[in-house]
Amino acid sequence: EDGIRDVAVTGVQTCALPIWDQDVLLLSPVREGGFAAVVRRLTQAGETSWAVHQYNPAKDYELPRSEWQRAHVVVGRFNRR
Repeated sequence: EDGIRDVAVTGVQTCALPIWDQDVLLLSPVREGGFAAVVRRLTQAGETSWAVHQYNPAKDYELPRSEWQRAHVVVGRFNRR
């Protein structure tokens, strides 16, 4: 599994199933060799972008898949509706 180990994240799940309408962890590589990360509600997964919803402040926008290459479903107690 390709996951992140952190006390603030219960876990992530990588799969090929449709993951829209779920909270996802999106990762973007940075120059220092690590990753920038955001957690957003995935509303649609297109060929060239991720359509996401941000909670606070509420906002809908797109992230380019060329920059934000990985999306992992957030699982556990931090993904309660």
